[in-house]
Amino acid sequence: MKLLKILHYVESSFDNLPSFVLLMSDNKEYISISCEFVENNEDNIKYLIDEYYCKEHLDELFASDSREMNEITNTSYMFYNSKITEFNSDMSNVKYASGMFGYSKLAEFNSAMPNVKYASYMFNNSKLAEFNSAMPNVKYASYMFFNTPYGRSVNNA
Repeated sequence: MKLLKILHYVESSFDNLPSFVLLMSDNKEYISISCEFVENNEDNIKYLIDEYYCKEHLDELFASDSREMNEITNTSYMFYNSKITEFNSDMSNVKYASGMFGYSKLAEFNSAMPNVKYASYMFNNSKLAEFNSAMPNVKYASYMFFNTPYGRSVNNA
């Protein structure tokens, strides 16, 4: 599964993290809020509100505009625990990517990230096996590839 479009975006929302409504290649919308990645439907909206008391945050998110990937600076936890399998988007302005693909199905990452500084836990426990990215400004990368096929290959090289 791949990202097609960011339909709604709020830079600072629940837990002071960004929130997204994403259109994915299965032609379904997904809500990404803090460490939750769920399909955008009535049952899941009710679950998020009941579990996190975040109705105001969701209302703000659904009222927000769409964004292009290259306009976003914070992608923290964007695809956390998602079914995304490959990613190749313009991430030239992203500075914060901590936990972005943690516990996801991501296997391939092919995106330049010249401005990212915070990448701790970015691919933590994902399926990442192929990594092609330039990240010359990373300062915080603890556990970035922890428990991934890519991390095991790098650590055993």
